[in-house]
Amino acid sequence: GDRIPITKPHLFDVNTRQEIPFTDKLFPNPWSIEDVRWAPDSRYFTFVYNQRGHQVLRVIAVDAESGTARTLIDEQSKTFLDYNSKFFLYFLDSTNEIIWMSERDGWNHLYLYDAVTGQVKNQITKGPWVVRGVDRVDDKARQIWFRAGGIHPGQDPYYVHYCRTNFDGSGLVCLTQGDGTHQITYSPDRRFYIDNYSRVDLPPVTELRRTTDGQLICELERADISALVQTGWKAPERFVAKGRDGQTDIYGVLFRPTNLDVHKKYPIIEQIYAGPQGASVPKAFQPFFYPQQLAELGFIVVQVDGMGTNYRSKAFHDVCWKNLGDAGLPDRIRWIKAAAAKYPYMDLSRVGIYGGSAGGQNALRAVLAYPDFYKAASANCGCHDNRMDKIWWNELWMGWPVGPHYAEQSNVTNAHKLQGKLLLIVGELDRNVDPASTMQVVNALIKAGKDFELLVVPGAGHGTPGGYARRREQDFFVRHLLGVEPPDRNTSKKEALPSTDAVFKRTSFEKPVKASVRRPYAYLFPASWTKAIEDLQRRGIAVEELREDIEVDLEIYRIAKVIQKSNSPKPDRIAVQASLRKEARRIAAGTVLVRMNQPKRALAADLLELQAEDGLWARNVFTNAVREGTDYPVWRLPHEAPLLSAPVRPLPEKRTFHKRIDLDMLLGKKEMPNLSGTPMADITWLDDGEHFLQRKEGQLWKVHAVSGRAQPQPVPDEAKIEAALASLPTIDRKAARQIARRAVDEAPDGKKGR
Repeated sequence: GDRIPITKPHLFDVNTRQEIPFTDKLFPNPWSIEDVRWAPDSRYFTFVYNQRGHQVLRVIAVDAESGTARTLIDEQSKTFLDYNSKFFLYFLDSTNEIIWMSERDGWNHLYLYDAVTGQVKNQITKGPWVVRGVDRVDDKARQIWFRAGGIHPGQDPYYVHYCRTNFDGSGLVCLTQGDGTHQITYSPDRRFYIDNYSRVDLPPVTELRRTTDGQLICELERADISALVQTGWKAPERFVAKGRDGQTDIYGVLFRPTNLDVHKKYPIIEQIYAGPQGASVPKAFQPFFYPQQLAELGFIVVQVDGMGTNYRSKAFHDVCWKNLGDAGLPDRIRWIKAAAAKYPYMDLSRVGIYGGSAGGQNALRAVLAYPDFYKAASANCGCHDNRMDKIWWNELWMGWPVGPHYAEQSNVTNAHKLQGKLLLIVGELDRNVDPASTMQVVNALIKAGKDFELLVVPGAGHGTPGGYARRREQDFFVRHLLGVEPPDRNTSKKEALPSTDAVFKRTSFEKPVKASVRRPYAYLFPASWTKAIEDLQRRGIAVEELREDIEVDLEIYRIAKVIQKSNSPKPDRIAVQASLRKEARRIAAGTVLVRMNQPKRALAADLLELQAEDGLWARNVFTNAVREGTDYPVWRLPHEAPLLSAPVRPLPEKRTFHKRIDLDMLLGKKEMPNLSGTPMADITWLDDGEHFLQRKEGQLWKVHAVSGRAQPQPVPDEAKIEAALASLPTIDRKAARQIARRAVDEAPDGKKGR
């Protein structure tokens, strides 16, 4: 409810240097004014006006000569407009049209507007399903390529599918059919695509298909998890039950101990994150480290998406409006009871709950509002009073101006109602949710004479702060739900507590990325990220490249889930759930190296490292590379290692041309390294759009996309490469010989040797 700075546009005549005044009648109280854009003929400019309270979103055009402002699109809601995850604006200048995203019919869909009159020409997509995002607009073909959820009846509505349709709403083609959540990669000409899909209980399947009709050409890969299954691992179970209204399907998953005995009774622990900006139940195949680790202690662990979360109908989402205290808990309780009715070994008398950030608020709310059901809660870094957290997030869901409902739903206000067991965890240096939010709860609990546990982790930021906090959380549930006293680590025979890294290596739990993450010796990433290289250089950060292949122990982030990916007005921010693993990997010469022993190491780390915000946020030069089920492209080198490296190619504006190349220049006056090759690990499309290169079992194959026919590729002719290089005036014979040898050793990678 605080006052905020207000930004408004101003129009000037460059020739006269005079301001052209125009009224702000159409945009009187902005939360933000974004996407300022001049028309191609410079006769007017447009911008997006987001009114404070987030119930009005307008596209406004201002005439450059007169300063007259008019509304092109006026989107309004009695609840909220989710401008972060449900915003799309695209101008079709050649036809004076606009494509716009809206939930006006109760589902998130696309509309075609007349940019002159501001009238809707037609609804592009329609039905009881939602558009999850737009991948491409083809102006010439008048087609739009997009992602959808719930488009296949009978499938989980949260699964992502890829579709294409015409601007007039005709010709809808759903390119993905498999029962799972999908991620596809198009060939350059979009005639073909590679579809990778999975479920929590289905390992990834990779297929090659045609974009005209989605027809399967061939199956490329199917993940083999037999070795994993042999260890006793079992996939979580998908489970669906009716919500509070008795009609709406609520989706979730169950994790069980691998040594489950159906004749015993098991306490239940719910992992909760009811932040309305996303949905938290996993959909893709992944290791599920922490939920499974909890299950192995003797619990049934569940995750549920109740009403008020994202990616369903507008009515489903609106349950959170001025109602964050609800957290979908009535739906979650009904879901857990339905699961227990099917599986009698689930003990409804012993139910716990844990969560972080918004999930921390939800977990504490659960034991305050439903003490007869939830008996123990671990609340980590929670935003326990929406009046003191970040304005944009809280006003979007709770409304503005601030009303009495803020206090009514505050965990601070309701702390005196605590009946169950409570563990509060907070990082001392949390920059996302002020630690004072937790301390206000502590103060209220003390005033009410309540018993509780508090863990403050020095130096920690947002997110679960390290292995010690995880262990304390596990001990908390073991003690209060299992009724077993955890090992006493303070006895005279105690062993030193393992470091976070040791705990991670020993138990393989999910280690969250956090703002206070330990800084590595260096970061590494592929040289193909040229824009990232130049971005770092322009910020004064020293960037090098490896001059030899190395085999080192790395730390690699795995993106388990992308919670939120916004188009505007914060396109550089996405929320993710990620885990960190250690892996020995051979890194090819040419890989980019950024050491942390340089003056601008803090800035470099901020640009390369995943950063913690609400949930886990990526906000750096690699944001566009974050995709579910993939590795983050920046690798951490935790410890110092002998590296042969040299500065990368200078920025374009700093390059010197026609300078003769010799080995001293190439190697930085260092000894000639071992240039042994590295096999290609991914699929590369060729420029003809019909073939791609794929390496399997050490052999490179050229695959025809239509027929699936594969041909082995020959090794390049070293002599011919050397002769061609030596003929260039800037390369001497010795350098040409060494470069040719390296090309043969490393080729082919999709471009070398052709």
